[in-house]
Amino acid sequence: MKVKHILAIFFFGIIILTTSAVFKIMHWPGASNLLIFGMGIQLFSGIAFILKLIRTKDFKDFMNK
Repeated sequence: MKVKHILAIFFFGIIILTTSAVFKIMHWPGASNLLIFGMGIQLFSGIAFILKLIRTKDFKDFMNK
């Protein structure tokens, strides 16, 4: 998986978390499920990013792979 894909998934998680925060503030239904889903997406992208960083031998090529 390329780094730009990991970052896109991470930003998608940020969008979901922001939306769920608005849902939580407005007391709309489904806010807790959105929070869990958004955090799960960010957890997945964080783990993928760390694994990508560990497996890259040359830091210069990190953003290209």
